[in-house]
Amino acid sequence: GLLAAQSTAFAVDEQKKVEFFEGKEFAGASESAKDDTTIDLTKSKVSADGLSSIKVPYGYIVKLTEKSGHESILLSEGNYNDLGKFGWDNYAATAEVKHYSALDTSCRPHVFRRSRKSSLREKRS
Repeated sequence: GLLAAQSTAFAVDEQKKVEFFEGKEFAGASESAKDDTTIDLTKSKVSADGLSSIKVPYGYIVKLTEKSGHESILLSEGNYNDLGKFGWDNYAATAEVKHYSALDTSCRPHVFRRSRKSSLREKRS
């Protein structure tokens, strides 16, 4: 019962992957990646001059970088059917895939809270 349900949930999570497509609207040659990896798009099924759309599932972020390494764009969860909307159609040379969990703070912005001692004093009657 419970063990089977946990294995199924784990199996579904294992199937999540980032998918890269040569054409807009998730068409053409494709490549997929999961876990923490960097893909050289110039040597993949999706050539550097062909990356046009990406599917990024929950729990992943993707950093695309152009050939010179001077420009990059960070994509979080979502289906990006046309990278041209961001000026990145046929532009990326590498894709860095990061997988994180809800408890992993290394990929999320940190919130710092400063504790203050109360300046209120008890009033004595």
